[in-house]
Amino acid sequence: MSEQDLNGFDFSGSDLRNTGVERAKRDSRTVFSGAIFDGPSLDSAVIYFNRQMKGTRFSEVWNILETALNREPRCFAVISFTSVLAKASSRQQSEQWLRRMIEFGVKPNEFTFGTLMNKAVREAEAARWHEQMLKASGAPNVTKA
Repeated sequence: MSEQDLNGFDFSGSDLRNTGVERAKRDSRTVFSGAIFDGPSLDSAVIYFNRQMKGTRFSEVWNILETALNREPRCFAVISFTSVLAKASSRQQSEQWLRRMIEFGVKPNEFTFGTLMNKAVREAEAARWHEQMLKASGAPNVTKA
């Protein structure tokens, strides 16, 4: 779909993983309510939800996301889980949320694995996360600081 003009289409509730929709031409009339994406969501409710979580403490974020997981329509995405992983105070909490992420059908991306690598205490642990990232999604994106 990456080369398509999607202006005005309604993708509510659609599974848009592996479609390239985030690179397609779209406008404010294009609806993504409750749609599922590989990467960052285009659903305005998910974007709002993630912004709410950004400035919130881990204990509160944990509860907010746990509540959202049991609500319809879906208002969470990879960024939601990655935010919780980043705020987790222990390796066990991070790994627990990674399992929950996968359980809810949200595929970890290079930012998720980068967060886990940055939180690693030992080099071997970071290398393990890097290997899992390569297995899950291929080569990482390279960014320059």
